[in-house]
Amino acid sequence: MVNVSMSPQQAAMVLVKRQKMRESLIGFAQNIDIPGAPVRDDDDLEQFDALMAGGGNIETGLSAHHVLLMNKLQETMLKPYGRLMVFMPPGSAKSTYCSTVAPVWYMGKFPGSRIILTSYGTDLAKKHGTKARAIVQQDNYLGAFSTTLSKETSAREMWALDNGSEYMSGGLLSGITGNRANGVVIDDPIKGRAEADSKTVRERTLAAFEDDLKTRFLPKAWMVLVQTRWHDEDLGGLLLPEDYAGESGSIMCRDGMVWDVINLPAKAMRGDDPLGRTVGEYLWPEWFDKMHWYQYEPRPGDADSPNERTWSALYQQSPRPDHGNQFEREWVDWYTIGRHPKHLNMYCASDYAVSDNEGDFTEHGIAGLDQDGELWITDWWYGQSPPDITIDALLMLCRRWGVKRGFNETGIIRKAIEPLFRQRQRQLKQYLSIEYLASIGDKTARFQNFRGMASAGKLHIPDCPWGHRLVDQLCVFPGRSRDDAVDVCSAFGRGLEGMVWSKAAAVEPVRKVGLVFGSWEWLTHGTDSTEVEKPRIF
Repeated sequence: MVNVSMSPQQAAMVLVKRQKMRESLIGFAQNIDIPGAPVRDDDDLEQFDALMAGGGNIETGLSAHHVLLMNKLQETMLKPYGRLMVFMPPGSAKSTYCSTVAPVWYMGKFPGSRIILTSYGTDLAKKHGTKARAIVQQDNYLGAFSTTLSKETSAREMWALDNGSEYMSGGLLSGITGNRANGVVIDDPIKGRAEADSKTVRERTLAAFEDDLKTRFLPKAWMVLVQTRWHDEDLGGLLLPEDYAGESGSIMCRDGMVWDVINLPAKAMRGDDPLGRTVGEYLWPEWFDKMHWYQYEPRPGDADSPNERTWSALYQQSPRPDHGNQFEREWVDWYTIGRHPKHLNMYCASDYAVSDNEGDFTEHGIAGLDQDGELWITDWWYGQSPPDITIDALLMLCRRWGVKRGFNETGIIRKAIEPLFRQRQRQLKQYLSIEYLASIGDKTARFQNFRGMASAGKLHIPDCPWGHRLVDQLCVFPGRSRDDAVDVCSAFGRGLEGMVWSKAAAVEPVRKVGLVFGSWEWLTHGTDSTEVEKPRIF
């Protein structure tokens, strides 16, 4: 009902505002008051308090990542079996929108709907529920949806609207029973590092998710998972595919469902950042200046700088093992693909998938050694295909780049691949001299030569999708994530140990500009060059 004392213009504006609140989550968020500071726990590092303290209009804090998040939340809630994972740093207001604003918008828009909100602890879940309940008691909410808090409910953890919608909150590990839901929000299923490092807690969390929470779903129910990536085997990590490398978008996960993923680290790490940020650009610069992030970001060579693992997990959403990683992104010299030195000694290295593990990939790398002893990775191939296809892929790469020599691990890989490899060489008339490297030590030990080259600033990788995928794997090694590309790099490091550039062996790699029809370069850099190499048939 519109206030009769309003002028016609004021009444029209109120009606338009209410229509916007009903139509979209963004319109709703722009026209409600967030009650007080965001939910926080004693161990939570949320820095968003000042923006919303005292209950201000959410529009003052609406930023590009908020718009991205709310659009994806709305899409998820309106889609049958919608699934969304949200990984963002502290202070980004992810809980405010996912656990407080979005559920009550859905409850008003769809009378009779049921929402379950769960977290690592019952108290934190109740705090989310209390804030959500405060929103539905606002006049704007009543005006937009013609409903408000039911007089029959008053509990913080469970309340209802008089349109029949219900909201239930509780701790994930305490058990969610009794209610079924059209929508579920899981906000921080694991409290912090200590719990994330406990295999027992991780297993209990997964069991509660599978055995308790998922059994509460009504048909076509949607789910949103909001969390900090403390560990690569946290709930999100166990759902994501083993080769997940920090990308956003629609991803087929190990539960058989396609999840939309929003991964927004504090400092952009990928060329395909969902906000379009360049690598190294910080999140929300209009609110958080560089000094804000400086207090959390490790500083090389500074013994007093913050913990690297905390920064990587809490702020970058890229969990690392406690004993430290073997590779740093800062070691890479990114170059424009095709702009490598004119003459290189070219080599190949491979890691073949010979097991039945569905997470294993065959990977081939092409790299060149320059006259200064620096390594230029120039091409890459990966896939899950039969051996004849993967072998042919390597031979075609080597033909293209003039490669005559390469490296492989010996042992089971050699026994499984070598007979077919020799046969395909004869049939395609493309011959390689492969040095089979002894399997000494563990993967970390075999990686050390390549690591030393990289840490000395002698590694050059193309600034392209497969280049960033490669570095993403290197940066999380050793860990649970797939490491097939790491094995290829280890082969390069071991095979090239002690080698020096030879003018007699140097070749001029294919392409003057770097654009070969159908290649990664051609797909990612366009075809505006007059020097595009014509497609070849082998």
